[in-house]
Parts: sequence; C-alpha cells; structure tokens
Amino acid sequence: MSRPALPSTIETELAGKALARLSLEQCELLIGSDYGVILQPLQMDVRSFEQILPKLESIPISEAVVPEILTAIEAHQSIEIFGNQDFGELLRSLANVIEMEHGVLYLDQPDGIEDVLQRMFEQFYQVPTDVKASRAEIREGLSDRRALILLDHPTLTAAEIEQLCRIVPASLWVVASVERRFFWADCAIDLSRPIHLDLATPYKAGGVFTILQNFGQQGQWSEVLNLVRLTEHDFAVSKLWGAWEQMLRWGFQAAWALEDEISEAWALHQLGTLAFCQEKVTLGYDLLEEALALRTEIGEPTAIAFSQHNLSQLKALIVPSENLL
Repeated sequence: MSRPALPSTIETELAGKALARLSLEQCELLIGSDYGVILQPLQMDVRSFEQILPKLESIPISEAVVPEILTAIEAHQSIEIFGNQDFGELLRSLANVIEMEHGVLYLDQPDGIEDVLQRMFEQFYQVPTDVKASRAEIREGLSDRRALILLDHPTLTAAEIEQLCRIVPASLWVVASVERRFFWADCAIDLSRPIHLDLATPYKAGGVFTILQNFGQQGQWSEVLNLVRLTEHDFAVSKLWGAWEQMLRWGFQAAWALEDEISEAWALHQLGTLAFCQEKVTLGYDLLEEALALRTEIGEPTAIAFSQHNLSQLKALIVPSENLL
C-alpha cells in the first residue's frame, strides 16, 4: 500500500506523536493529535478476512434451563427468555446444546447496534488490529453466518433486535430480556422469579457514560469535556465507533455549554470525519465545513489545516464515484 505525503503543517504537528492507524476500504485514519483525526488516501488491493470460529468457554447446563428451552433450540427455534433475573450463566450454559456450522457467540456488552455488529464480525473473522471493516463489509460478512447467538444485551430495543436478526438471518437467536421485546421469536419463555427484585437497575451501565451523564446532569461541563478528551481516543482505536460518536456528542454539548469554540470546532471535526467513515457522506461534509468555518474564524493555522485537509480528502474520495453515475 502507498501513502501520499501530508501537507507540511500537518506533518510538523504529527511528527514524534504516537499515532494509531486504522485502514478503511478507501482511506486510512490517523488518530492521536489534539487537533483531531486525519484522513489519508490509501491505495491497496481488494481485501478479505480469514474466517475463524468464535470461542466460548464451556460450562455445565444451568439449573435454570427448563426443558422448553432445550426443546426449542434442538428444533432450531429462536427464543426469548424473559424475567426479573440475571440470565448470563443460563445463556452461556447453552453453548454445547446444539452444534452450529459457525460456532457460538455470547454478547453481553451494552453497545449500540453498530458496535454489536463490529464485535460479532471480529469474532467470526480474523481482523488485524489496524484495520476497520466497513459497514458494507460487516453486513456482507455476517449475512451467511450460521451460529448460535446468545444475546444478553440490556438496552437494545425491539426494532434493533429485529435489525440484528435481519442482518444475520441464518443464525439461531436466543435473547434474554427483563421484559418482552423479541416479539417475533418462535418461542417465548417466562422465567420470572416470584420474589422482589430492584428492577430499576437490572444491569450495570457502562462506566464512562454513567460518569458523563452524572456530570452533565449536574452541569459540570468542564469535567465532561475533560473526560471526553481523555478517553475518546480509546473508543476510536477499539473500533467501537457507535460509542465513539456518542462520546464526541457529549464533547460537543459540553463545549457548546462552556462557549469553548476551540473545543466545539474540534468536536465538529471529529464528528464530521467519523460520519464520512461511517458512509454518511453528506453529514460528514456538512460537519467538516462547520468545523473549518469555526476554525477559520478562530484563526488557528494548524487546526484550519487539519479540517481543510479532511474536507479536501472527502471531496477527492467521493468525486470518482459521482462521475460514474
């Protein structure tokens, strides 16, 4: 693969920094500067991902597994198990009940749907740490996977679960819920306990977002912005871009509340670049234009160079496909 040279202003800023690189289908993302991420054109061959089988540690069948669950799985029926209890152990114990061509997945991270798909893809395929599969690559790669998928996710809506099932239609789904939400399941099994539980907090929320929400509710916007700037890099590099987007929106809200135009422009730059990488081209263009306008008004040359560069790269990457129409 080959990389064209960056403008000198950007090269100077990036010199000596520990940059993370993520290769996308059409470009590369350079992550690590305080001025924001950089889009870099990338020429490379058509890529493919080696298939692997997900691994899930085997545990004995849980005592909570009722015969109806085993019967439904053996009949290849999708299931929703619901009730006021933690179903994690129960779900994991189902791993060896049936043999599926592409193995077993257990999903329990409270991610948004795009990050759930990202995690699924990286359990079915060997993906280098410096490569980010595109939205299209993920959906194509998951479309024919025949696996047992055990979903213990606290926040996905009924519509999002339906979307997951449509994206991975050949798999067998077992969904755990507090209250019913998997309404098109072949089988629904109520395992509510006849005891009082605190249903207000059936799951533990993601730590950093809980902290951000608490800071935001208390109007502690400086703390919100500091935490965003400290941690957003990790979400970007981890390829959990749904969470990265959520984090950046918190940063933008905090910058706006603080009337911090430098940070506001940074957040717009990040959100615009991310939107383009998520194939939301028009949104990406508009946000990067806003970032460039604000950075031009502020008058900081390096920040201007970063947003101008990404906007130029976005135009260069989309013009060829437009010319083919």
